[in-house]
Amino acid sequence: SFSTEHMILNNGSWLRLLSASSKQRGGRPRRYRLDDPEYDPKSSTPMSVLRAYMDELLFKIVIPMVTRPDTGVDWVGTFVSKRHYLWHAMQLEDTPEGARAKDVRFNRWSRLVIPAAIEHEGTLESCWPDMWPATREERLEKAKTKPRFKEALSLEEIREAIGTGNFNSAYLAKPGDGDSVY
Repeated sequence: SFSTEHMILNNGSWLRLLSASSKQRGGRPRRYRLDDPEYDPKSSTPMSVLRAYMDELLFKIVIPMVTRPDTGVDWVGTFVSKRHYLWHAMQLEDTPEGARAKDVRFNRWSRLVIPAAIEHEGTLESCWPDMWPATREERLEKAKTKPRFKEALSLEEIREAIGTGNFNSAYLAKPGDGDSVY
């Protein structure tokens, strides 16, 4: 069954979909999935306000809900710039005890960065070629047997359309500095 905020799967699992800004305190999910919670449709909110919002969301609402065994948080997002909270949370530094988070609150967090592509000496290699062929030529070759690629864009074409800076942030997980670093 499905509604706009609740899905029950055939195997009995269920998902509850909520906006990051909705009332949610007191829930006890097994997994809490954050998907781009830093999105700012106006792009005008000061970074200090967004950081305070993220601190409250993570450490007053989300983390208290998933402190039991076999629970956790999955945070999916795009590195918009090095000023954003997600970039800050992912930062590690080498210490005599091994790599540690620059912000100690994130020491226990596992990190996995999956870019859409890896660039070697100016050549793109797609990490998911069935979703994003690397080049226009690869896309056209796929279009011969898979019609959906006739209308799709290759990574090369996406970079041309949105510009190198935006492409590096959104597809290569290499954000620019923005106005200032976190």
